[in-house]
Amino acid sequence: NYTIKPDDLIGIKLDRSENMIVAILGILKSGAAYVPIDVNYPQDRIAYIEEDSNCKAIIDEEEMMLHNLERFRFGKENLNTIIKPNDLAYVIYTSGSTGQPKGVMIENKNLYNYLKWCSDFYFENQQQGDFGLFSSLSFDLTVTSIFLPLIRGHKIKVFNNNWNAHEILLDYISTSNALDIVKLTPSHLELLKDFDLKDTPLKKIIVGGESLLSRQVDEILKVNSELVIYNEYGPTESTVGCMVKVISKDSPVTIGKPISNTQIYILDDCLNPLAVGVTGKLYISGAGVGRGYLNKPELTQEKFISNPFIEGEKMYDTGDLGRWLADGDLEFLGRKDHQVKIRGYRIELGEIENAISQFSEDLKQVVVAAKESNQEKVLIAYFTTDGSIDKSELRDFLQERLPDYMVPGFYIELDELPLTPNGKIDRKALPGADGEDLIRGEYVAPRNETEEKLAAIWQEVLGIEKVGVRDSFFELGGHSLSVAQVINRTHKQFGKTITIKLFFESPTIEELSKELQDSEYIAIPKAPESESYPLTDSQRRLWIMSQLEGGSLAYNMPGAVSLKGNIDIDKFEESFKLLLQRHEILRTYFKADNEGDIRQYIIPAEQLDFKISSEDFSLAE
Repeated sequence: NYTIKPDDLIGIKLDRSENMIVAILGILKSGAAYVPIDVNYPQDRIAYIEEDSNCKAIIDEEEMMLHNLERFRFGKENLNTIIKPNDLAYVIYTSGSTGQPKGVMIENKNLYNYLKWCSDFYFENQQQGDFGLFSSLSFDLTVTSIFLPLIRGHKIKVFNNNWNAHEILLDYISTSNALDIVKLTPSHLELLKDFDLKDTPLKKIIVGGESLLSRQVDEILKVNSELVIYNEYGPTESTVGCMVKVISKDSPVTIGKPISNTQIYILDDCLNPLAVGVTGKLYISGAGVGRGYLNKPELTQEKFISNPFIEGEKMYDTGDLGRWLADGDLEFLGRKDHQVKIRGYRIELGEIENAISQFSEDLKQVVVAAKESNQEKVLIAYFTTDGSIDKSELRDFLQERLPDYMVPGFYIELDELPLTPNGKIDRKALPGADGEDLIRGEYVAPRNETEEKLAAIWQEVLGIEKVGVRDSFFELGGHSLSVAQVINRTHKQFGKTITIKLFFESPTIEELSKELQDSEYIAIPKAPESESYPLTDSQRRLWIMSQLEGGSLAYNMPGAVSLKGNIDIDKFEESFKLLLQRHEILRTYFKADNEGDIRQYIIPAEQLDFKISSEDFSLAE
């Protein structure tokens, strides 16, 4: 007897089986909440979840065996437990940015709202609703497959744990099972298109967990146009799903509109609503938003914030990006943490993935990642295909549609993309790139001294070996900044120059060696030290504007930065002093000289009295 009370946590460490479902229902009836612990997780992760959740009991195979031996001692009467809406239903651990998973707390009222909406939305026909169970209990997508058929009096088929995804889905769609609805990820959807779906009892496909591609929808509907495909969006923190859209053939893929009792906002960094068509961060409010993260009050406070539009309500900061469309649907634009900065440009990886997926129907799956190569961050495109993809043609295709800085430098074809236990693409498991993943034609060695020297410069700048004279600089991973490095080193070594325009028009060693123009390399001379210096034309214009009424602050850009953790004020101040000492422009000011001319003056570093003022509010009420 564990003396279970509301908000107690009970771990479930069982393989997929009818006993697992019985355990879930028993825990919920007792008034406690269940914590899925996948037996296939690494031992370190299992140990962390068990320690962090501090479960009052853990139901595993041994516990089930002991229970079966003692079950005759327990009564069969229904428990007289009062279960309240605000009590916890379950805690599911999801990946955390710190490297350790975080437990998402979902209450009974959150779960009820989602399931009631599901029942009303997906099933106008009460005869439908038989599910198969094949995903991990640790994946909240499974919540739909378990509870939805149960609350409607329908059946669940539990699939064999030893079967792979291909075997499971092949059996799922067979007429012998009579399963008419399935919930899966887009990665699993890829497998369905290769099956005979014409005579299947399957009627509805709910897709969730990651981004759905229009090509994937078209391929399924091409085989069976009677199937209905739903794109359901929602993070674990908002209870499985909070937006949905029926996706038809040849229609754009969106995440549609909010489910019942749910508010969705697209906001800027200051939490202001954005207009239709403008990209911003996606926030969720309403009945599905969970309690927060177990044992992580600071993270809960950071991600579950007060709703500025509805007093007393909270909203969840998803970290996702989206924009409203004119028809009221919402377009999902990827994760904010899938937003990367390369060479100063902010890049949405999802935008590149969408462009690549339009290149050929043979492309099955596409992922773009930013990884380190040659001590710089580069874009790598990973893909699986049914046919043959010409990487050079793919790159040309992207160059016509994307800015130069968004075109991947490496293209890696994989037999299959690595998946997490939940069926999502495992970006961390994607391989790095090397010289073998570059786009190369037939190797032609340098044939004279000029070509040899150019090849050596290219190899040094690009960090690769064996550059051929007919290899394109950009297909070897080069970009506009590395072009500048090559031109600079060519100046120094040859005493000759190549224009950037020429380089882009003729990006091979063979062509450039013919076009080298005689011109001595001239380094920019350092200005001689002086009491003052003349203004540039642009500085003079800005100074004049600053003297106009209301213009004195026109180019001041105030900002506030929030720092977390302990801070050493002395070292913080010293860091700024070192910057001021190194960069003269930070010690520069303007004033009129004796003749009335405005000139710029540099304060000597030793004369600068720079201090950072600080106040301690930690004890303030």
